[in-house]
Amino acid sequence: MYHSTKSSAKDISKYEEQVIQVLKSKTQAMNCQNFEWYLKNVAKGIATPSAAAREYGLLRCGSGRCVHIGSDNRTDLGSCKPETLKLPLGDIIFELTNAKLLKLKDKCLATRSSAYVVLDICKPEDTKQHWDLTDDNKLINVWSNYCAMHVTDPDKRSEKGRQIMMVQECENDKDGKFTDWEFLAP
Repeated sequence: MYHSTKSSAKDISKYEEQVIQVLKSKTQAMNCQNFEWYLKNVAKGIATPSAAAREYGLLRCGSGRCVHIGSDNRTDLGSCKPETLKLPLGDIIFELTNAKLLKLKDKCLATRSSAYVVLDICKPEDTKQHWDLTDDNKLINVWSNYCAMHVTDPDKRSEKGRQIMMVQECENDKDGKFTDWEFLAP
């Protein structure tokens, strides 16, 4: 059970005030928790943006594919339907924060010197984890000044034809199909 004790009513009757006090006493006696506790502990599968979110949702490229994390922590691109990926919705919902971190749950996307984009422990001071979404929908890594781009994985050890996100020069994609990004509401 959860409760909220905020009231915006200015004029309440003596009777209503007594009812509120009785309800407060009962919730305290029953050790009820607030709604924030409920979301964190009971409904934790529900994806909700943090207060620091500037953008929030599935991260989709202009090619029509959405980002999800592969078993090697690289950014795979595939279906935008959680049921097709057999993943919970919370595992494909990203948020771009006001601090320029591109987060998935409690981890952040980071650029490696190899140009791969991986999921890593968040380090807010690390510019390899800082991203800007421009007005023309380019997702730019601050450290490299390169665009996030949909590419076929060049790693010969990877599954042939694996589609991933890497950072590359923005000019490598003339029509924007592989460098345009948007956040889709879940």
